[in-house]
Amino acid sequence: MKLKIFFLLLFVWILFPQVVWGFGISPTTISNLIILPDTEYDEEIMLSHSPTDQDTSINYRLVLPKTENWITVADNQPILFPKNQSRLPVKIHIKVPPNTPYGKYTGIITFTESKTAGEISGGSNTILGGTISLNFSVYTAKQTGFLLKNIDRSQAEAGLKIGSFITLGHLDIPITLKNTGNTKNAPDKIIINIFDSDDKKLIDTITIKDIEEISPFATKNILLSAPTNLSAGEYTMYLNIFSNNKLIDNQRKRLNLTVFPAKTFYDTNDYLVAAGKKYLWQIVIAFITTILIVLASWHFYHSKHSEH
Repeated sequence: MKLKIFFLLLFVWILFPQVVWGFGISPTTISNLIILPDTEYDEEIMLSHSPTDQDTSINYRLVLPKTENWITVADNQPILFPKNQSRLPVKIHIKVPPNTPYGKYTGIITFTESKTAGEISGGSNTILGGTISLNFSVYTAKQTGFLLKNIDRSQAEAGLKIGSFITLGHLDIPITLKNTGNTKNAPDKIIINIFDSDDKKLIDTITIKDIEEISPFATKNILLSAPTNLSAGEYTMYLNIFSNNKLIDNQRKRLNLTVFPAKTFYDTNDYLVAAGKKYLWQIVIAFITTILIVLASWHFYHSKHSEH
């Protein structure tokens, strides 16, 4: 059976040698049904082909009724497939002009790659290619939403003991977040629940509200950073991202967390800065209280001496 399949594939290759080259595009559709006027953002597509021993030029053609000025492919630069490379990312920039009438807008982008008889044995010039469909609806209302694309390895460290004082530790969680809404925005808040390694006892809860804004339809790497009072050891962590007071994706993300001993990653200054951020208001209140006590004592002392 395997021998029959082999000879069948060999027969196809002899009759149609261009098949082995292939050309692919992913995704085959760029669609946005909630875009607002005066919005711009980037999409990325992936071109693929069978590797060659020389650089290959890719041609493209835009067929965009009413939207010809909306689309820029590869920053208007020539697209070149490097030799021995099978995949090539290409940026598609979308810019909807201000005052664009509401409604639906469609178009296509066609990519072609020319192979010569010298590159494909037994054939004449062959053109391979593919098409991307464009589908836009200029929208009237603002929409918000986020998609958690990735969570990188977190980095955590226990507090540092300075004399009899123990500073707070550090927790850094790199995430990749996409704004699926049509306005520049940020999540309402991110709540991090930290349990023991058995996932039974709640050890700490961290709330982060100062989150970077993300442009509409854009993806951004964000570092979630917060002071913690965790000891070195193993924990279970849950990441809860809220937008419009709702949990995005309708689920929380469970992660394993390792807290390393103090000064594994950070130095003493980092600890003091983190403690200052955590207890900023307490420090300010304590400072003002101290000043008031000193002033009151000074006033009382001088009042007593003036009576004599």
